[in-house]
Amino acid sequence: MTKNCKKIKNCITMMMLLAMMGVSSVTIAKANGNAVDFSLSTEAYYGDDYDISPFARKETSDSVEVAIESSTGGLDYRVMGSDSLEGSSYSDCSNGYTYRISEPTIQYMYSWVYEWGYDYAGLRVDAVNDTLTAHSGWFIPR
Repeated sequence: MTKNCKKIKNCITMMMLLAMMGVSSVTIAKANGNAVDFSLSTEAYYGDDYDISPFARKETSDSVEVAIESSTGGLDYRVMGSDSLEGSSYSDCSNGYTYRISEPTIQYMYSWVYEWGYDYAGLRVDAVNDTLTAHSGWFIPR
């Protein structure tokens, strides 16, 4: 094997190791909390479009942890608050913070769900383009 082949092989091995460590840390984070799975999509052909995730109990003022595991493009995220688990009525508790996410990542989102007297947190995504855009992942309200 030539010297260049060994370098390439070592680089590939290192990238695989880093990827495995990243996946393991996401799995550990999800296992340690009360994660809520979601699948959200928008298609804004006829104007603004949005989607709402399931809601989950929020008992602290900590940030909401969101993990995007798959993505087909960008969406704007905000944290919503509700008095019911069903989220039949909800309010924007992002206090102006919007998070544009377009690829798999973990994001900690500010929210005022607990401070504003709501018991449940959920996510709202807004379309940022005129094509079908979908995300799936999980969040921990904390």
